[in-house]
Amino acid sequence: MGVLCEGWSTTVQDYPIAGGWSRGGRLLVVADAAGGVHGLDRSTSATAWSQSRCHGDGLLTLAFPPDGDRFATAGQDGRVLLWTVSGEVTHRVEVGSDWVEHPRWPPDGAWMAATCSRDVCVLDAEGDIPWRSDLPAGMLVGETNIQTPTIQHKTRSS
Repeated sequence: MGVLCEGWSTTVQDYPIAGGWSRGGRLLVVADAAGGVHGLDRSTSATAWSQSRCHGDGLLTLAFPPDGDRFATAGQDGRVLLWTVSGEVTHRVEVGSDWVEHPRWPPDGAWMAATCSRDVCVLDAEGDIPWRSDLPAGMLVGETNIQTPTIQHKTRSS
């Protein structure tokens, strides 16, 4: 199963590492390992826009919410970038100092969750982090006496 339409061919800056379609399949967004993000127009098979080194230490993944009108990228630089499908970064969110992975939206697309080290962070549409779970230091995977992580509600300071 391929992602590109028949007859399409393109080259990005490094190994393609993630991809996804905008709403209606009008645009294929491809992320490469060097941190580049590229929008490919389905109707013309041309590159609609391209930005290099968006995640300086490398890009790990991208994800579209159910509405497909925006997307997020996550990288080894500890950041999540929120994008429009026209290739504009609307928010740069410092999530932590480690790799950020697994961005996911709920069906209504109002929030996005991502992981960074031992934390799960929830981002809102403004790029703020209103929720973060901090797992206890030394907790091991498979440990039988795991307690529910503390959820801290963070408010935006003016």
